[in-house]
Amino acid sequence: MWRRFRKPSHSLAIGSSSTRRFFAMKVARSGTTLPMRWLTCAVLLAATTASGTAEAQVCSVAIPRAPEEVRIEIETWVRAEPRCSVELEIRVVPTEGGYYLLARDRQGRVRERIVPNAQSAGVLVASWVADDSVIQELDVPPPSVQLVPAGPGERFEVMPPGAVAPVVTRPAPSRWVTVGGLAQLGDQARGLRVDADLATYGNWTFGGELIGAMTTMELLDVSPTTGAWEYGYMHTRDLQLLAAVSHTSTFGRWHLRIGAALGATHTSATGQLEFMAITASRWFPGGEVSLLVDREIGTNWAFTFGPTATAYSQTFEINDGSRLVPLERHETQVLAFAGLRHRL
Repeated sequence: MWRRFRKPSHSLAIGSSSTRRFFAMKVARSGTTLPMRWLTCAVLLAATTASGTAEAQVCSVAIPRAPEEVRIEIETWVRAEPRCSVELEIRVVPTEGGYYLLARDRQGRVRERIVPNAQSAGVLVASWVADDSVIQELDVPPPSVQLVPAGPGERFEVMPPGAVAPVVTRPAPSRWVTVGGLAQLGDQARGLRVDADLATYGNWTFGGELIGAMTTMELLDVSPTTGAWEYGYMHTRDLQLLAAVSHTSTFGRWHLRIGAALGATHTSATGQLEFMAITASRWFPGGEVSLLVDREIGTNWAFTFGPTATAYSQTFEINDGSRLVPLERHETQVLAFAGLRHRL
């Protein structure tokens, strides 16, 4: 028997050789012989079980989104559950028939359910955290577009099961034709304005404008011969042909358009300065800026209004019979515009 139990493969080697012989003799007398590798496996199994048990005791429930009454119920039931053994992130969205719960654990598994009330939500979450092994891992197909908040506080929606997320498509920009009237408060200026959109690019629109306006103004000048003040009047008719560009911001059925236009202006002037008749006409550079607000009416119509501004810097030469007299016109007309638009 000594020769049988002195083999190193069947004895536990701890300390000196005398210790090994003593332990082997004790095992032989007891009649129970365990190989060393069995004891090693038992130690490793115990360590693994202890580690798994400690890891399973981790409990964490985060609720980044939920109605307040549901949040309170979930927190109450989770605190009362002594077997919490999972980390979950819970989102609760009110839906038809109750509340939609979406839970995700740290392994990425998704659990979802619709419950009728807040108390049911608390009971359900408590059962999830008590033993996540009874929760079936759901095979949720990835959405076509994933909405991820860019930073804290940004809102994003969680859709209930079976609901189809609407696909947001940007409508193609529309082209419009606009016709309306111009008027200057406190002055005798009025006119007609027509514009048409020829092309669009995103929120930008390119087109043309045709503006006709009439203005009556008083004249005051000093006579070059007598030095006395001379009084008179002048009527002007302005016809503007302009190329325009505008940017449109849309707010539902409301639109805000900021536009600018450049082109040519033909001005005809008639009037009287003391005893001298005024008759002149010329082409000048022209331009306009505008800030217009549109409100859609129905499908293809809209009402529009807002201010427009046009600057004039013109010089006419009037023949008084003996010489050419320069007549200058420098002004900025701010007119109120209102009209109708039709979608092409």
